[in-house]
Parts: sequence; C-alpha cells; structure tokens
Amino acid sequence: MLTGHLHPSDPAQAAEHFMALLVGPLEARTEMGTRQLSDTELDDVVRSAVRTFLLAFGPQHDQASQTQRPWPVHGQNGQDR
Repeated sequence: MLTGHLHPSDPAQAAEHFMALLVGPLEARTEMGTRQLSDTELDDVVRSAVRTFLLAFGPQHDQASQTQRPWPVHGQNGQDR
C-alpha cells in the first residue's frame, strides 16, 4: 500500500481477506486436510486467490480502464456492456 501497488485500505483486513481466499478453497479441496493436493491444484488455488485479491485491492484505475474487464459484464437485457 505504501508503494502504491495496492489501493489504500485497512492492511489487517486486506490480509484477512487474502488468507480467506487461500484457506477456504484449500480446506474444501483437501477435504479438511485429509487429502493431499497435486501441485497443479495447489497452483490453481494460489493463482485464483491472488487474481481475486488484486481485483479487489489492486491499484485504482481510471474510469476508462475499468470498462476493460477480463470478464463480460451483462446488462439487464443480457448483452455484454
């Protein structure tokens, strides 16, 4: 946050959110620690957590760049906007 790589927020809360993005899927996929994950599954969980965290806490973008999302946003009539 100090270097501008993350937008300002409560650091403790941001850390809690990041941990939840990691721990929740890991607990579910390992069946509460009773099953070992493959390296590929572990990598998928970590990449997804980081991607989601950065979407939430990454640097603020101007209004123009916000329209270039990595996923479609559907309007009320079902068309992408």
